[in-house]
Amino acid sequence: MLKKPSLGLDVGHIRSVESQFIDDHVLYVHGSNSESLKGVAKFRALLPMDLIERTPWFHGSGLASGERGYTLEGLYESDGPFSVVARIAWSKVDSRWVHDKIPVHRQEIQQVSSGVSISYSQNYQISMIYSNFGSNGHIYPIIYGIYLKGDDVLHPYGLDHPISKGAITIDCIRAIYVPPGRREQTSEFLRRNRMERLSLIVKEGRMF
Repeated sequence: MLKKPSLGLDVGHIRSVESQFIDDHVLYVHGSNSESLKGVAKFRALLPMDLIERTPWFHGSGLASGERGYTLEGLYESDGPFSVVARIAWSKVDSRWVHDKIPVHRQEIQQVSSGVSISYSQNYQISMIYSNFGSNGHIYPIIYGIYLKGDDVLHPYGLDHPISKGAITIDCIRAIYVPPGRREQTSEFLRRNRMERLSLIVKEGRMF
């Protein structure tokens, strides 16, 4: 008899992570990295792709988290993978869009682009993948723990994860999970930006 392949998942660890979500009243999670805190501080929300695309701050200051790449792919037409020229234009040092170098803008904003990508808390491993995009010694992964009511969540056909209806305001963030040794650094950044409540809900996440 063939053995079922092992995924290398520690059941006890998973239960520990899920119990942290339950204690924090977290229903959904969003994976990003520490650079996203700058946007949260400025806009008091996690923004969907269509708002990122229309907000000059993201292009002028840059955004070293996964949201930026997904914005390009979610809002611009392409028959296949984006060309090398397009990606070079997108990653220029001055962080500006070069419209004659990247694919044609979609006629209509896709539903997935109008909300923030989230996962059910029990599927947090998916968000963990996204939290590692762009992470290095200086930039570290973050998992946002979120509470949304059912009416504030969409389940687009053909998409394997839900999305929020529009931006997710900081009032909906119930916890900010960071790797060991990053809690005080993250809390201090939030305090400096007058987000006292968020600074108090930064925790070392058991998922890291």
